[in-house]
Amino acid sequence: MTTTLQPLIEGWDGKDRAAVESIYQAHRSDVDFIATLLTLCSSPNTERGASWLLKAHVEEGPVPDKAQHKRFYQALLSAHHWETRLHLLQVMHRVPLPKLQQLTVYHWLTHQLQDPNKFVRAWTYHGLEHIARWYPEHRDEVDAFITLAMKDEAPSVKARLRRLAKGQ
Repeated sequence: MTTTLQPLIEGWDGKDRAAVESIYQAHRSDVDFIATLLTLCSSPNTERGASWLLKAHVEEGPVPDKAQHKRFYQALLSAHHWETRLHLLQVMHRVPLPKLQQLTVYHWLTHQLQDPNKFVRAWTYHGLEHIARWYPEHRDEVDAFITLAMKDEAPSVKARLRRLAKGQ
């Protein structure tokens, strides 16, 4: 299916929501939809559209299976575009982090706290919070990051942190 989806995603202008939703509706039931999207998330030409589709799909319910968890996090770590990072960070809590990747992903996320995009930073805290829930050895450091952020971060980041504190 990569050969079917790839040109559609490459043809998307990155702005037309109706166009990308149409792609989603036409392909969301494909058997290898998630696997194909994970592959396309690894290419700079398709990562934005593929990550948008993957986010929409995961929010609707289906999540990558256990064998695809590693690929999801590889896509996150290799994302070039800020929107790709944002999309994957927004659904990270639905994709369990394999133990063998936890330190790599954790350290990558701590570097993302310096991202110039406040939305990426906000959702990076979200990702760190979920790592601390899955791997409690990170709890103290994540709490320290969040405490500091509540003093120094942009209002939009603080709003995300307040929602996170409420479990949202």
